[in-house]
Amino acid sequence: MRLWSSADADSRHFRESIRFFNGHFAFTTLGVSLDNNYTNMKSGVYTFRAHGTMYHRVHSFGPRSRPEHLQLYFYDDDPSLSHRKEATKQLDQHVVRKLVDVLRENPYSQQFRSLGAHKENLEEYRIDLNIDQKLDQRRYNRPVSSEVAAIWVEGSDLANRFNRSITLYGDNNEKYKGNSRLRVSIRDYYCYRLQTRPMIFNPILQGARLFQQWGVDMFIKIEGCRLKWIRDHQREIRADLYQGLVGSIAVGEMRASAIGKRIVLPGTHQGSNRDMKRRHMDAMALVQTSGKPDIFLTMTCNPSWEEILNELLPGQTPQDRPDLVARVFRAKLETMKEMLFKKHILGVVVAHVYVVEFQKRGLPHAHFLLIMNSNYKLVVPEQYDRVISAELPDRHKYPELYAMVVKHMMHDPCGNLNPKNIH
Repeated sequence: MRLWSSADADSRHFRESIRFFNGHFAFTTLGVSLDNNYTNMKSGVYTFRAHGTMYHRVHSFGPRSRPEHLQLYFYDDDPSLSHRKEATKQLDQHVVRKLVDVLRENPYSQQFRSLGAHKENLEEYRIDLNIDQKLDQRRYNRPVSSEVAAIWVEGSDLANRFNRSITLYGDNNEKYKGNSRLRVSIRDYYCYRLQTRPMIFNPILQGARLFQQWGVDMFIKIEGCRLKWIRDHQREIRADLYQGLVGSIAVGEMRASAIGKRIVLPGTHQGSNRDMKRRHMDAMALVQTSGKPDIFLTMTCNPSWEEILNELLPGQTPQDRPDLVARVFRAKLETMKEMLFKKHILGVVVAHVYVVEFQKRGLPHAHFLLIMNSNYKLVVPEQYDRVISAELPDRHKYPELYAMVVKHMMHDPCGNLNPKNIH
């Protein structure tokens, strides 16, 4: 907890290099195609953007030219930690040793260290990691050694295999996964993990850049599960109506090898072709029935909102808490909608459409198209001037508004006059 939340030198180094520490001490290897334009920036806002699939690979634990990840735990009884030093030259070895000492209490780490004596012929063994039914994974209680089955199994007899287990072999990379039961949705579970609870330490929210990696990883997992369900239930969404040999020929496809099985995404899957088409047609229907939009309004997120800054943990910046930024923006968006559609601050709105987008830097913004009641449509310049202002408010008549415009709407000199300008 000290490394996650304190302000001393060790803790700062740990958090600044947290993705490297996590990658080194993880039992698995992270596989991901990163957008390096935003991940490895020397300045600006750090953003973890992944292209395609993220995966976590469990290697075999047999001898390799250089041990890494799970294999390193077999050597942690070495007082010099020479193998870990070789793999962490860019990290503070004092912090590395502290983490090794902390992980000595991990029951899986204890088992691997106790089995390190067999490292000369590891390829002849395999490990079964039992997923014990007695563990309450919803609470993430710490398992004790007696509840964790990590055992050596000699020979090829499968009689003693657990029904639900992960098996690691010494001479290949096979992985066995048993049946599992789903009690809550993946999305609900990770939403639960993201909540802030008084007096309960949540390391996820302290993870800074690792928090972004975790969030992207979990979203890809959620989206992957949704797509898998759609692939496995094509009959229920009547996908056969959208494909077939006749349809392929109708679009000009004459090569039999190019005609495959098509997976159809339903209109309920956000971002699919049918979903985007439906949204477009709904927006056009509003124009057809209520007329052309009168006001184009944009609402942007300000990372300096006091609702965000007041909830940051010590040492954090808004980019470290994308969950907090999104929640505050959503709350203010709902307030904006109430002001527009119930309090009628711009007049009576008869129809509207809006979309929420996220910038490449992670901050959200919303675009509104408002169709006003005929009595509130803007038709003369004087009416536009009551809604839109492109000049500084009177400093003496509207001091608060003047201060806000100067702070948020004006750009300071840059270039040679102000090379460090960040507005």
